[in-house]
Amino acid sequence: MIKTVLTDWGQVEVKEEPIPKIGEEEVLIQLLYAGVCGTDMHVYARQHKTATVPRVLGHEYCGKIAQVNSKRFPELQVGDYVTSHPLWACGHCKPCLTGNENVCRSLQIYGIHTDGCFAEYFTVPADKVYKINPEVDPIVGVQIEPLAVALHDVRLSEMKRGDRVLVISAGPIGLLIAMVARQAGAREVVLTEINEYRIQFAKSFGFTVLDPTEDRFEEKLMELTDGAGYDVVFEVSGTKSGTALMTKMAASRGMIVIVGVPGEPAPVDTGAFLAKELRAAGVRIHPQYDFKEAVDLVNSGVMNEDLKRFVTQTYPLCEIEEAIRFNGQDEAHFKVLLYS
Repeated sequence: MIKTVLTDWGQVEVKEEPIPKIGEEEVLIQLLYAGVCGTDMHVYARQHKTATVPRVLGHEYCGKIAQVNSKRFPELQVGDYVTSHPLWACGHCKPCLTGNENVCRSLQIYGIHTDGCFAEYFTVPADKVYKINPEVDPIVGVQIEPLAVALHDVRLSEMKRGDRVLVISAGPIGLLIAMVARQAGAREVVLTEINEYRIQFAKSFGFTVLDPTEDRFEEKLMELTDGAGYDVVFEVSGTKSGTALMTKMAASRGMIVIVGVPGEPAPVDTGAFLAKELRAAGVRIHPQYDFKEAVDLVNSGVMNEDLKRFVTQTYPLCEIEEAIRFNGQDEAHFKVLLYS
């Protein structure tokens, strides 16, 4: 089988290895599609603080069960389309015991701290596996994990129906947050973005998108709310400019959700928190129940036609270096997938 390994920072090797054997309560997955996300790019470039090498990258996938060894989950059958929750947690610390294993003190993430899905075959614990309806297109199924990120972010925002929402950055996660917020009843969802391709792509879904380089950018953003500001602001860019913007645009008693991972520390206007009684929440990946909600949403088909449009380019697994290069250099794309 083909297995890709990040042998050192910036170096991926394509290897031929035997198909792995499964143990008790494990499932052998045959990869169909895997998504190349921003985290994979950060790990590849040694921009992730806790990643280790050698490592098989990847945590977004849709696959097919090739073998199963589980008494606890008899519903899992060979041939089922599946994906899996890509986190390992200890199960006994306070976050784990309260259903928040995504902030476990010993958290390990597949493709970062343990081997991920950029291989033709790989094993996962049976209790992490979720079935995908056979009629779901695999290129939609692969997007369950980033959709779970968006669902978790919107849930923690405590957004209410009728709220005005601002999303800073219209990349894959930002646009998914915007779509989930709209689906959840937001009165208006506005995005900001500097990449022209992404601006036009987000607009094609019916969203208002403003470019920070435009004249009167901040004034225009505020005018869209009649000067009141946004009830919920999602900072997804991870930039200093996004951090500055989030407090300016938040409405009085509004909520700010920090989604983007900052490349470096950025100053925060704590005076705005005092003056407007703002609230803030940090978010990290997703607990398993948000992942299950993403599976249920994809199985319902409500957003699937939109999700199909996310995919710009696909590469065979053996061309992973080219996929990473394209994902990092080409500005006119949205989502890149690998397939086996």
